[in-house]
Amino acid sequence: MKDFFNIKVRGLLFTLGVLAIIETLRYFSIWVPKAVVLLTIVVVYAAFTGGLWMGISSALIVIVYMAFSLSLPGLPFHYGSDATLELVVVAVGMTAVTTVVILLKQRADAATVDLRESEERYRHLVINSRDMIALHQVDGGYEYVSPTAQSLIGHSSDDLLGKSFYEFIHPDDRDLVKNKTEEAILKHKTPIVLDYRFRCKDNSYLWLETVVQPILDAQKKVRRFQTSSRDISERKRAEQMKDEFISTVSHELRTPLTIIKGAISNLKDGVVGPMNDKQTRVVEISGRNVDRLARIINDLLDLSRLESGKSFLNRRRIEIDHLIKETLQNFQWAAKEKNIDLSSAVEPKLPTFYADPDMIVQVLTNLLNNALRFTRTWVKVQAKLVNGSVQVSVTDDGTGIAPEDMYLLFNKFQQIHRPSGGAGYKGTGLGLAISKEIIDKHQGRIWAESVVGKGATFYFSLPVDLRGSSR
Repeated sequence: MKDFFNIKVRGLLFTLGVLAIIETLRYFSIWVPKAVVLLTIVVVYAAFTGGLWMGISSALIVIVYMAFSLSLPGLPFHYGSDATLELVVVAVGMTAVTTVVILLKQRADAATVDLRESEERYRHLVINSRDMIALHQVDGGYEYVSPTAQSLIGHSSDDLLGKSFYEFIHPDDRDLVKNKTEEAILKHKTPIVLDYRFRCKDNSYLWLETVVQPILDAQKKVRRFQTSSRDISERKRAEQMKDEFISTVSHELRTPLTIIKGAISNLKDGVVGPMNDKQTRVVEISGRNVDRLARIINDLLDLSRLESGKSFLNRRRIEIDHLIKETLQNFQWAAKEKNIDLSSAVEPKLPTFYADPDMIVQVLTNLLNNALRFTRTWVKVQAKLVNGSVQVSVTDDGTGIAPEDMYLLFNKFQQIHRPSGGAGYKGTGLGLAISKEIIDKHQGRIWAESVVGKGATFYFSLPVDLRGSSR
């Protein structure tokens, strides 16, 4: 604002100076055309305050003004007795216009400087980042790769530019990564995180964790996407060792657990003789805990098989509405016991698709178990076709899931304690992790949405055009 007034004062002083010169010329009877007066005032003022190009631009504005005035006879455009007043009015007006133009230029220059500084900061962040940062065309082609690529994967920028991102992904991971990336682009989703194996310069494979971020243009269309990748090979090796340990321990526990379970069954049946009430209660408590331990071991073995790739899909053409009905029937008694309304809504004429029906039922079972555990009054299962995939959702009206807990949902051994409902339940913390592995094997997607106090909805989607792969 201070600059504005300084410029305006300078402009007015120059205007008065030019007017004084004009009046001096008139005193000596030297006629000066009004056009010359206006042009002189504006050009001198603008050239002094905004540079030569600003003076030229302002002169063009005056010429347009004069042409407009000449085309309208009603406007005074003569050099008569009131010419001085007219010149002052016009000059002051043009001074104000030129001042505004100069201020806009200054602001534009300042914005340009800010933009350059922002770009420079971003460039330094990208160059100095330990992660490999890249820009891709929508089809996956590399447009830019940060220098970190050389040390991380051995490839230089020249090796990657123009080639497809998917070309370097391990064949076993490629379809899953491509499907999830294309879905993120199609739905303008927030960043997604992917784990996969990437082919290095020496043809070895490196485990990468990549954040995929779609980039929108002014029309809210995705023109490219950004990836930020880091090496997680050590983490994957540690996870493999842990999984192998869990698998071994689970197998070793299974045999003695079976023997214990048989012994408890014999006690219940009175094979070793009658028991009093106290003994019966102790045996029943032991039986429930053995059953719970058996479920944990079975979950661990299921997850171990899924993660190791030893579990193969027995794909068959299935109808999702039949699987939903079959699974709901298994929960009707439990829902009735808790006075919970259990219902479904399936879109008519959904296409059939290839999937392992037993595994999909296991996913539905896990989601319904969670929903019935935390709901207040109702649970609803829905299915519909969305963007070429069958989307299934399980919704409850429970207390919801806190935003800070959402990212933990599908981790192993995680039990999310909702604000109230479900207190005291002790599960394995593996149901959702197993569900995620199953859906990933089907090249689908599983996620959750929730508002605290209004319940939660768990979704999974399965593509309808995938066939017979046993992976």
